[in-house]
Amino acid sequence: MGSMNVLYLADRNNKDHYYPSAPYIEKALRHRHDLRFFDPSQPAADQLKGMDAVIDDELIENTEQMVEAATDLKLWQVVKTGFDEVPLTALKAKGIPTCNCPGDTSSKALAECAMMFILMLTRDYNGCQDNFFNSKAWWQPMGKELAELKLGIIGFGASGQALARRARSFDMEIHAINRSPIKREVIEEISVVFSGTPDDLDQVISECDFVSLHLPLNDNTRQIMSGRRIGLMKQDAYLINVGRGGLVDQGALFEALADGKIAGAGLDVFAEEPPDPNHPAFRLPNLLVTPHIAGCTDGTIRNRALIVAENLDRIAVGVCEFQHLQHATLGGLVRRPHAVGNIRLGQLLLHLPELFGPGNPKAEIEQIVAWVVVQDNPMMPVVQARVAAVAFSFIRNFPTNNIGRKMLPGVEVFDTNPYIAQLCDVNHTSLLWIYFPTSCSARF
Repeated sequence: MGSMNVLYLADRNNKDHYYPSAPYIEKALRHRHDLRFFDPSQPAADQLKGMDAVIDDELIENTEQMVEAATDLKLWQVVKTGFDEVPLTALKAKGIPTCNCPGDTSSKALAECAMMFILMLTRDYNGCQDNFFNSKAWWQPMGKELAELKLGIIGFGASGQALARRARSFDMEIHAINRSPIKREVIEEISVVFSGTPDDLDQVISECDFVSLHLPLNDNTRQIMSGRRIGLMKQDAYLINVGRGGLVDQGALFEALADGKIAGAGLDVFAEEPPDPNHPAFRLPNLLVTPHIAGCTDGTIRNRALIVAENLDRIAVGVCEFQHLQHATLGGLVRRPHAVGNIRLGQLLLHLPELFGPGNPKAEIEQIVAWVVVQDNPMMPVVQARVAAVAFSFIRNFPTNNIGRKMLPGVEVFDTNPYIAQLCDVNHTSLLWIYFPTSCSARF
């Protein structure tokens, strides 16, 4: 395997720009690739010369200028899950492949933090601390039991489902909102009482005792918890946000907390980060805050470091032009459709014989990925893609077992497979991923 020259956008001399994942990534890349750390005191263009890949922890500013200065990059690897701080427009313009790490790398950590907030809020942690240290009262305050309380989970992807599983162990009642239909087996496994689409969002918010946000931040989700929706919450309800600060109208939330219009909130993310710690809202007894640490656990960082290393390894040996990992163990050659960018479904289907024909012998391919780009139809059900694929007899003879779905920025992300934003028009298209693993025997 050839060695890659990799520039890590983290400043080792600045603790604010040296994310905890750095040591794990260093260890994962040791003896495999030449890893260098970014030095803000030196010109970015000079540091990018000869680099094959960039690792972006979304901590260094002006990354768009770095993209413009890049000449030979084969990969821009984002360590985190979200793309909201990544210069996608510039990367797309330069034709630089861009990967993130899938949501399931941090799902357990996010779920645990949300569960922590739920427990602390129902036990009035701030009130307990006040009573203990100031001797105001003993055996107070009285807490709430979680059994039969309704938990509304907005965004039922990896972290949303992980929270639901944990909440069910406390006998909470799960109400889920997701842009795509939730799989029946998931509903049955977790015992979801209500599953709905964004059209049901107001109903879930108004009925649940807890509302927990597990969404990416994009144009469709920004301030999805608006002042109006916060006003729909019950007076004894709580809001949890371990997703992105921009999902909530923070001013309206602070006002509702101060006026007692809702019972409380647990926030790990904020509209501006870091927020002003002297803001009076942060002294409210019904608000719990943490410094954006929900996804910062040893398990999350270890998983992400392995995926970063795996992506770089694949680029280094030329296994694939782009790699989209759900897990670090996926293998095989990935072939890319030609000229997929903005063609409609019918046009893409004309390319399927080429994609799955004799030029792609099964013996050489463990996984084939076909991108189906559907213009102006973000809600196209997976079943439509399934039916369209079955229409070709040669696909009937190709072993298949899994159809996954991934939406672009602007639409909620489903499943946990990272996507390549460089291929897509993020404003007007949605993306369906269809996987055909040759190692599987199941058929459509």
